[in-house]
Amino acid sequence: MRERHETGREGLHETDWTSGSLIALVLGLACLFAAVATGALFSQRNVHDWQAVQAWRLEWLAAGIACFLLSLCLQGLRGGDKN
Repeated sequence: MRERHETGREGLHETDWTSGSLIALVLGLACLFAAVATGALFSQRNVHDWQAVQAWRLEWLAAGIACFLLSLCLQGLRGGDKN
């Protein structure tokens, strides 16, 4: 069982998140934000522009999903040695 501080709350250093998994999580959130912001930053004047923006969004979403999966894998590598 994990030890708790005197306040009864766990600190970030006591959780299963490694620095690598936190970095991957932040990158995943940044990619998701970029996917949402892509539509706001670029105007679509015709069908070809709209398709290009959708392709960029898809690429940002794929990168975000990859970062989230990496974060889970890195977290799982450290969490596998628990009893």
